[in-house]
Amino acid sequence: MKTQVIHDLQDVIAKIVELLGIANESMWQSNFISMLRLSDQIDNEDALLKFCEGVISNFRGMGSLNDLVLQQNGKVMIAENDKLEILKDKLYKEAERIILKIKN
Repeated sequence: MKTQVIHDLQDVIAKIVELLGIANESMWQSNFISMLRLSDQIDNEDALLKFCEGVISNFRGMGSLNDLVLQQNGKVMIAENDKLEILKDKLYKEAERIILKIKN
């Protein structure tokens, strides 16, 4: 079930992985690499729904992706954080849109 929707999600996730690597955020980077691997296994609508719900779960609660600020040598990486915010917003909105479409 390799659709454009899945490809678009993978593209955003891959860009997030790259930014996380630049900032040496290995825990988050590992999480998003796992997400990429899982996305390759999506073979039906139920799997896509579960995947998108998993994506959304990264944005909830304390210590979530929303709390992440990229830093290098103790300095905030402003340009990278700006890019990350755009990508996080795109990922969240797309996952949310897919969930709503499947459930309705």
